[in-house]
Amino acid sequence: MIELEISNRLRALTTPEWESIIKKCYSHVELTLGAKTKYGAHCEQRLGMPAHDYYVGNAIKAVYEQTWEWQFEKYDLAEQLIRIMNSMISNEVRKYKSEIKRDKQQPLLIEVTEFERLPGYEVEDPPSNEEYLQKCTEALAKACENNERYTAFVQLKLKGKSYEEIAIILDCSKEEAYRLMENIGKRAKRNLKS
Repeated sequence: MIELEISNRLRALTTPEWESIIKKCYSHVELTLGAKTKYGAHCEQRLGMPAHDYYVGNAIKAVYEQTWEWQFEKYDLAEQLIRIMNSMISNEVRKYKSEIKRDKQQPLLIEVTEFERLPGYEVEDPPSNEEYLQKCTEALAKACENNERYTAFVQLKLKGKSYEEIAIILDCSKEEAYRLMENIGKRAKRNLKS
């Protein structure tokens, strides 16, 4: 009975009403996440699409598939979708934190893929884990070369300090600490390629 009522209410929405609802949802995601979509739990690389599309699309899907019941007596559709998105955002943060915790506990392993050599092409064997780790260490050291802030940042990270602690020690904002990490990473990647 409730499923039928929800279906009827969804079908009764006009295009302008849908546009208004979707605008409210996108605005809510923008206000809630802001710049948090560039990295971490809500980044496009992790979610497989931009965070706005992911949360709004999945909230609408949850109402249509009725995996999340729309309490139409209490909330209009926009409010219900926002409640669903808030729950999804919290769940993604929890998942991300457990992934980070799990990844910190597992050693770095490089998968070696078997492949068939084509005639006329010589390909080097993939490096061992030790060789790759050594190259990464050298690239990181070269990225920090002649820059005391970069060197200090890496040493603090190796000691297990959080971005907040690093920001306090280096007398900078947390955002600047994140930018330091990005810049070091870019330099190290360039060094790995060369």
